[in-house]
Order: sequence, then C-alpha cells, then structure tokens
Amino acid sequence: MTSLPLRLSLVLVAVLFVASPSIAEADSAMEARRSMLDRPGSLVIAGGSGLGDEIFGAFRDLAGFGPASVVVIPTASDRADREDYDQTLIRQWRARGFEWVTVLHTRDREEADTEAFASAIARTDAVWFGGGQQSRLAQSYLGTKVEAELHKLLERGGVVGGSSAGAAIQSGVMITGGNPEARVGEGIDLLRGCVVDQHFSERNRQPRLRGVIEARPGLLGIGIDERTALVVRVRDGRVVGEVVGAAGVHLMLADGSGEVRETSLDPGDRLDVVAGERIEAAAPASAD
Repeated sequence: MTSLPLRLSLVLVAVLFVASPSIAEADSAMEARRSMLDRPGSLVIAGGSGLGDEIFGAFRDLAGFGPASVVVIPTASDRADREDYDQTLIRQWRARGFEWVTVLHTRDREEADTEAFASAIARTDAVWFGGGQQSRLAQSYLGTKVEAELHKLLERGGVVGGSSAGAAIQSGVMITGGNPEARVGEGIDLLRGCVVDQHFSERNRQPRLRGVIEARPGLLGIGIDERTALVVRVRDGRVVGEVVGAAGVHLMLADGSGEVRETSLDPGDRLDVVAGERIEAAAPASAD
C-alpha cells in the first residue's frame, strides 16, 4: 500500500509534468520577443481600411531622413495581377514621400527564391505589404530569398510595414481565416513571439484571437482596429509599440495556467512588447 506522503509526491510530479510544457512555451515566446532587442529595424503593423497620413507619415519617417526608397509588395491582392496596377502604386507611394518606388510581385515561389528577384529588397530602405489574403503572401514568399532579405532589412535598421493581410503575415503564427475558431498557418515571423489579427473590433475577431492565445501560452496576441497601426521599434533598451491612428490596439496574453489577460490601448499609448504590458506615462514633475 502506497503511503499518503508518497501519493502526494506522485500527484505533484504529475502536475508539474503536465504544466511544464505550457510554462516552457510561455518562456520561449517571451525570449523570442526579447530577441528583437538585438535588431535595429522597425515595424508598422496596420489594421486595414482607410489608413491616414499619420500612419504613412510614421512609416516614411522610419525609412530615414533625406531621399528614401520603398518596395511595395501587393501580392495579397488579386489586383496585383493587373498590368496597370504597378503605375497606380508608384503614384500613390511617391505622393507619400518616397523618391524611388519598386513594385515587387510574383505568384511563383521559384522566382521569389532567386537573388535577381529579391535584390530589390537588399537595396531598399523600406518594404510595405498591401492588403488582401495573407495566405497568398505565405504561398509566394515563405522560405524564399524574399523572406531572408526582409529579415536582413530589419537587421540593418530598415522598416517593414503592412496593412490587413500585410499585418497578419508579419507574425510567425499567422491567422489565415475563420471566426470564432481561427485557422492558423505560418507567417514570416518579423514580429517574434506574437500573433497579429486585424480589422479587429469591426469584425468581432476577439473570439478567434483568444482561442489562438489559449492554445499557445506566452504568445502575445495583438488585435489592431481599422485605421490604426502599432509602430514597433527598439527605444531606451525596450521593444516598444506605439499606437498610431484613429482607434485601438487590443492585447491578449495567457500565462502558464491558461488565464488570459486582456489590455486595450488608445492612440498615443505605448506597449512593452516583451512583457506584453502597457507602458504607463511618467507622472508630471511637481512644482517646487
């Protein structure tokens, strides 16, 4: 007959055995976010629909002072296959302050994996992913030289941005569709240790993001409303996200026990991306 203390010890070991994978996943996701401290580049992650000058202005500023270049990738949209669409995009992005605009598009993974195709990213200051269907972006570029050059761009201090599908592709765990239960695929993992959802409040996507987060403790869920962006960059030794635009950004983070903490941020609010917490504004200095 097993003694009571021994049975309690066995139960404790069993509980720790079950719990430890979740704890390990949470630690791994946080370490992934922390690794962005070693990368000087920035991200602009927009929720779609009617982005204002404030968002495009922030993106342009992050491309650097003086004349700047941008590579625009419209592959998520079926309009990208139209012969006249390149000129439309070039006009739009010149009006947003970029002197040199290159439109990069293919649906052929083999072409995307050539140095000749990806070299435009090696020479640019900024890359922007347009909206549409994020699965099209993954099908064309995941695991190719295009993906490799995007990571190199961030390592040399450039900026990558995108709206709607162009936001979703930036996380490693990528929501491809479904609501209230999400379908999940693989993204380019520029925003490490996170998962992005867009058109968030407008399309009631809270249930599907919560489901993804509950299944992956430690992953930081970032839901971005339309006409809004999260600008992510390294500042003062932290990976900081700042809300820019007209609406909100909504955070979900599950700890090792599976409990989900939710936080909503307004325009002007800032986020410590590693911790998944709001950065509280410093209290004004009191007068002497």
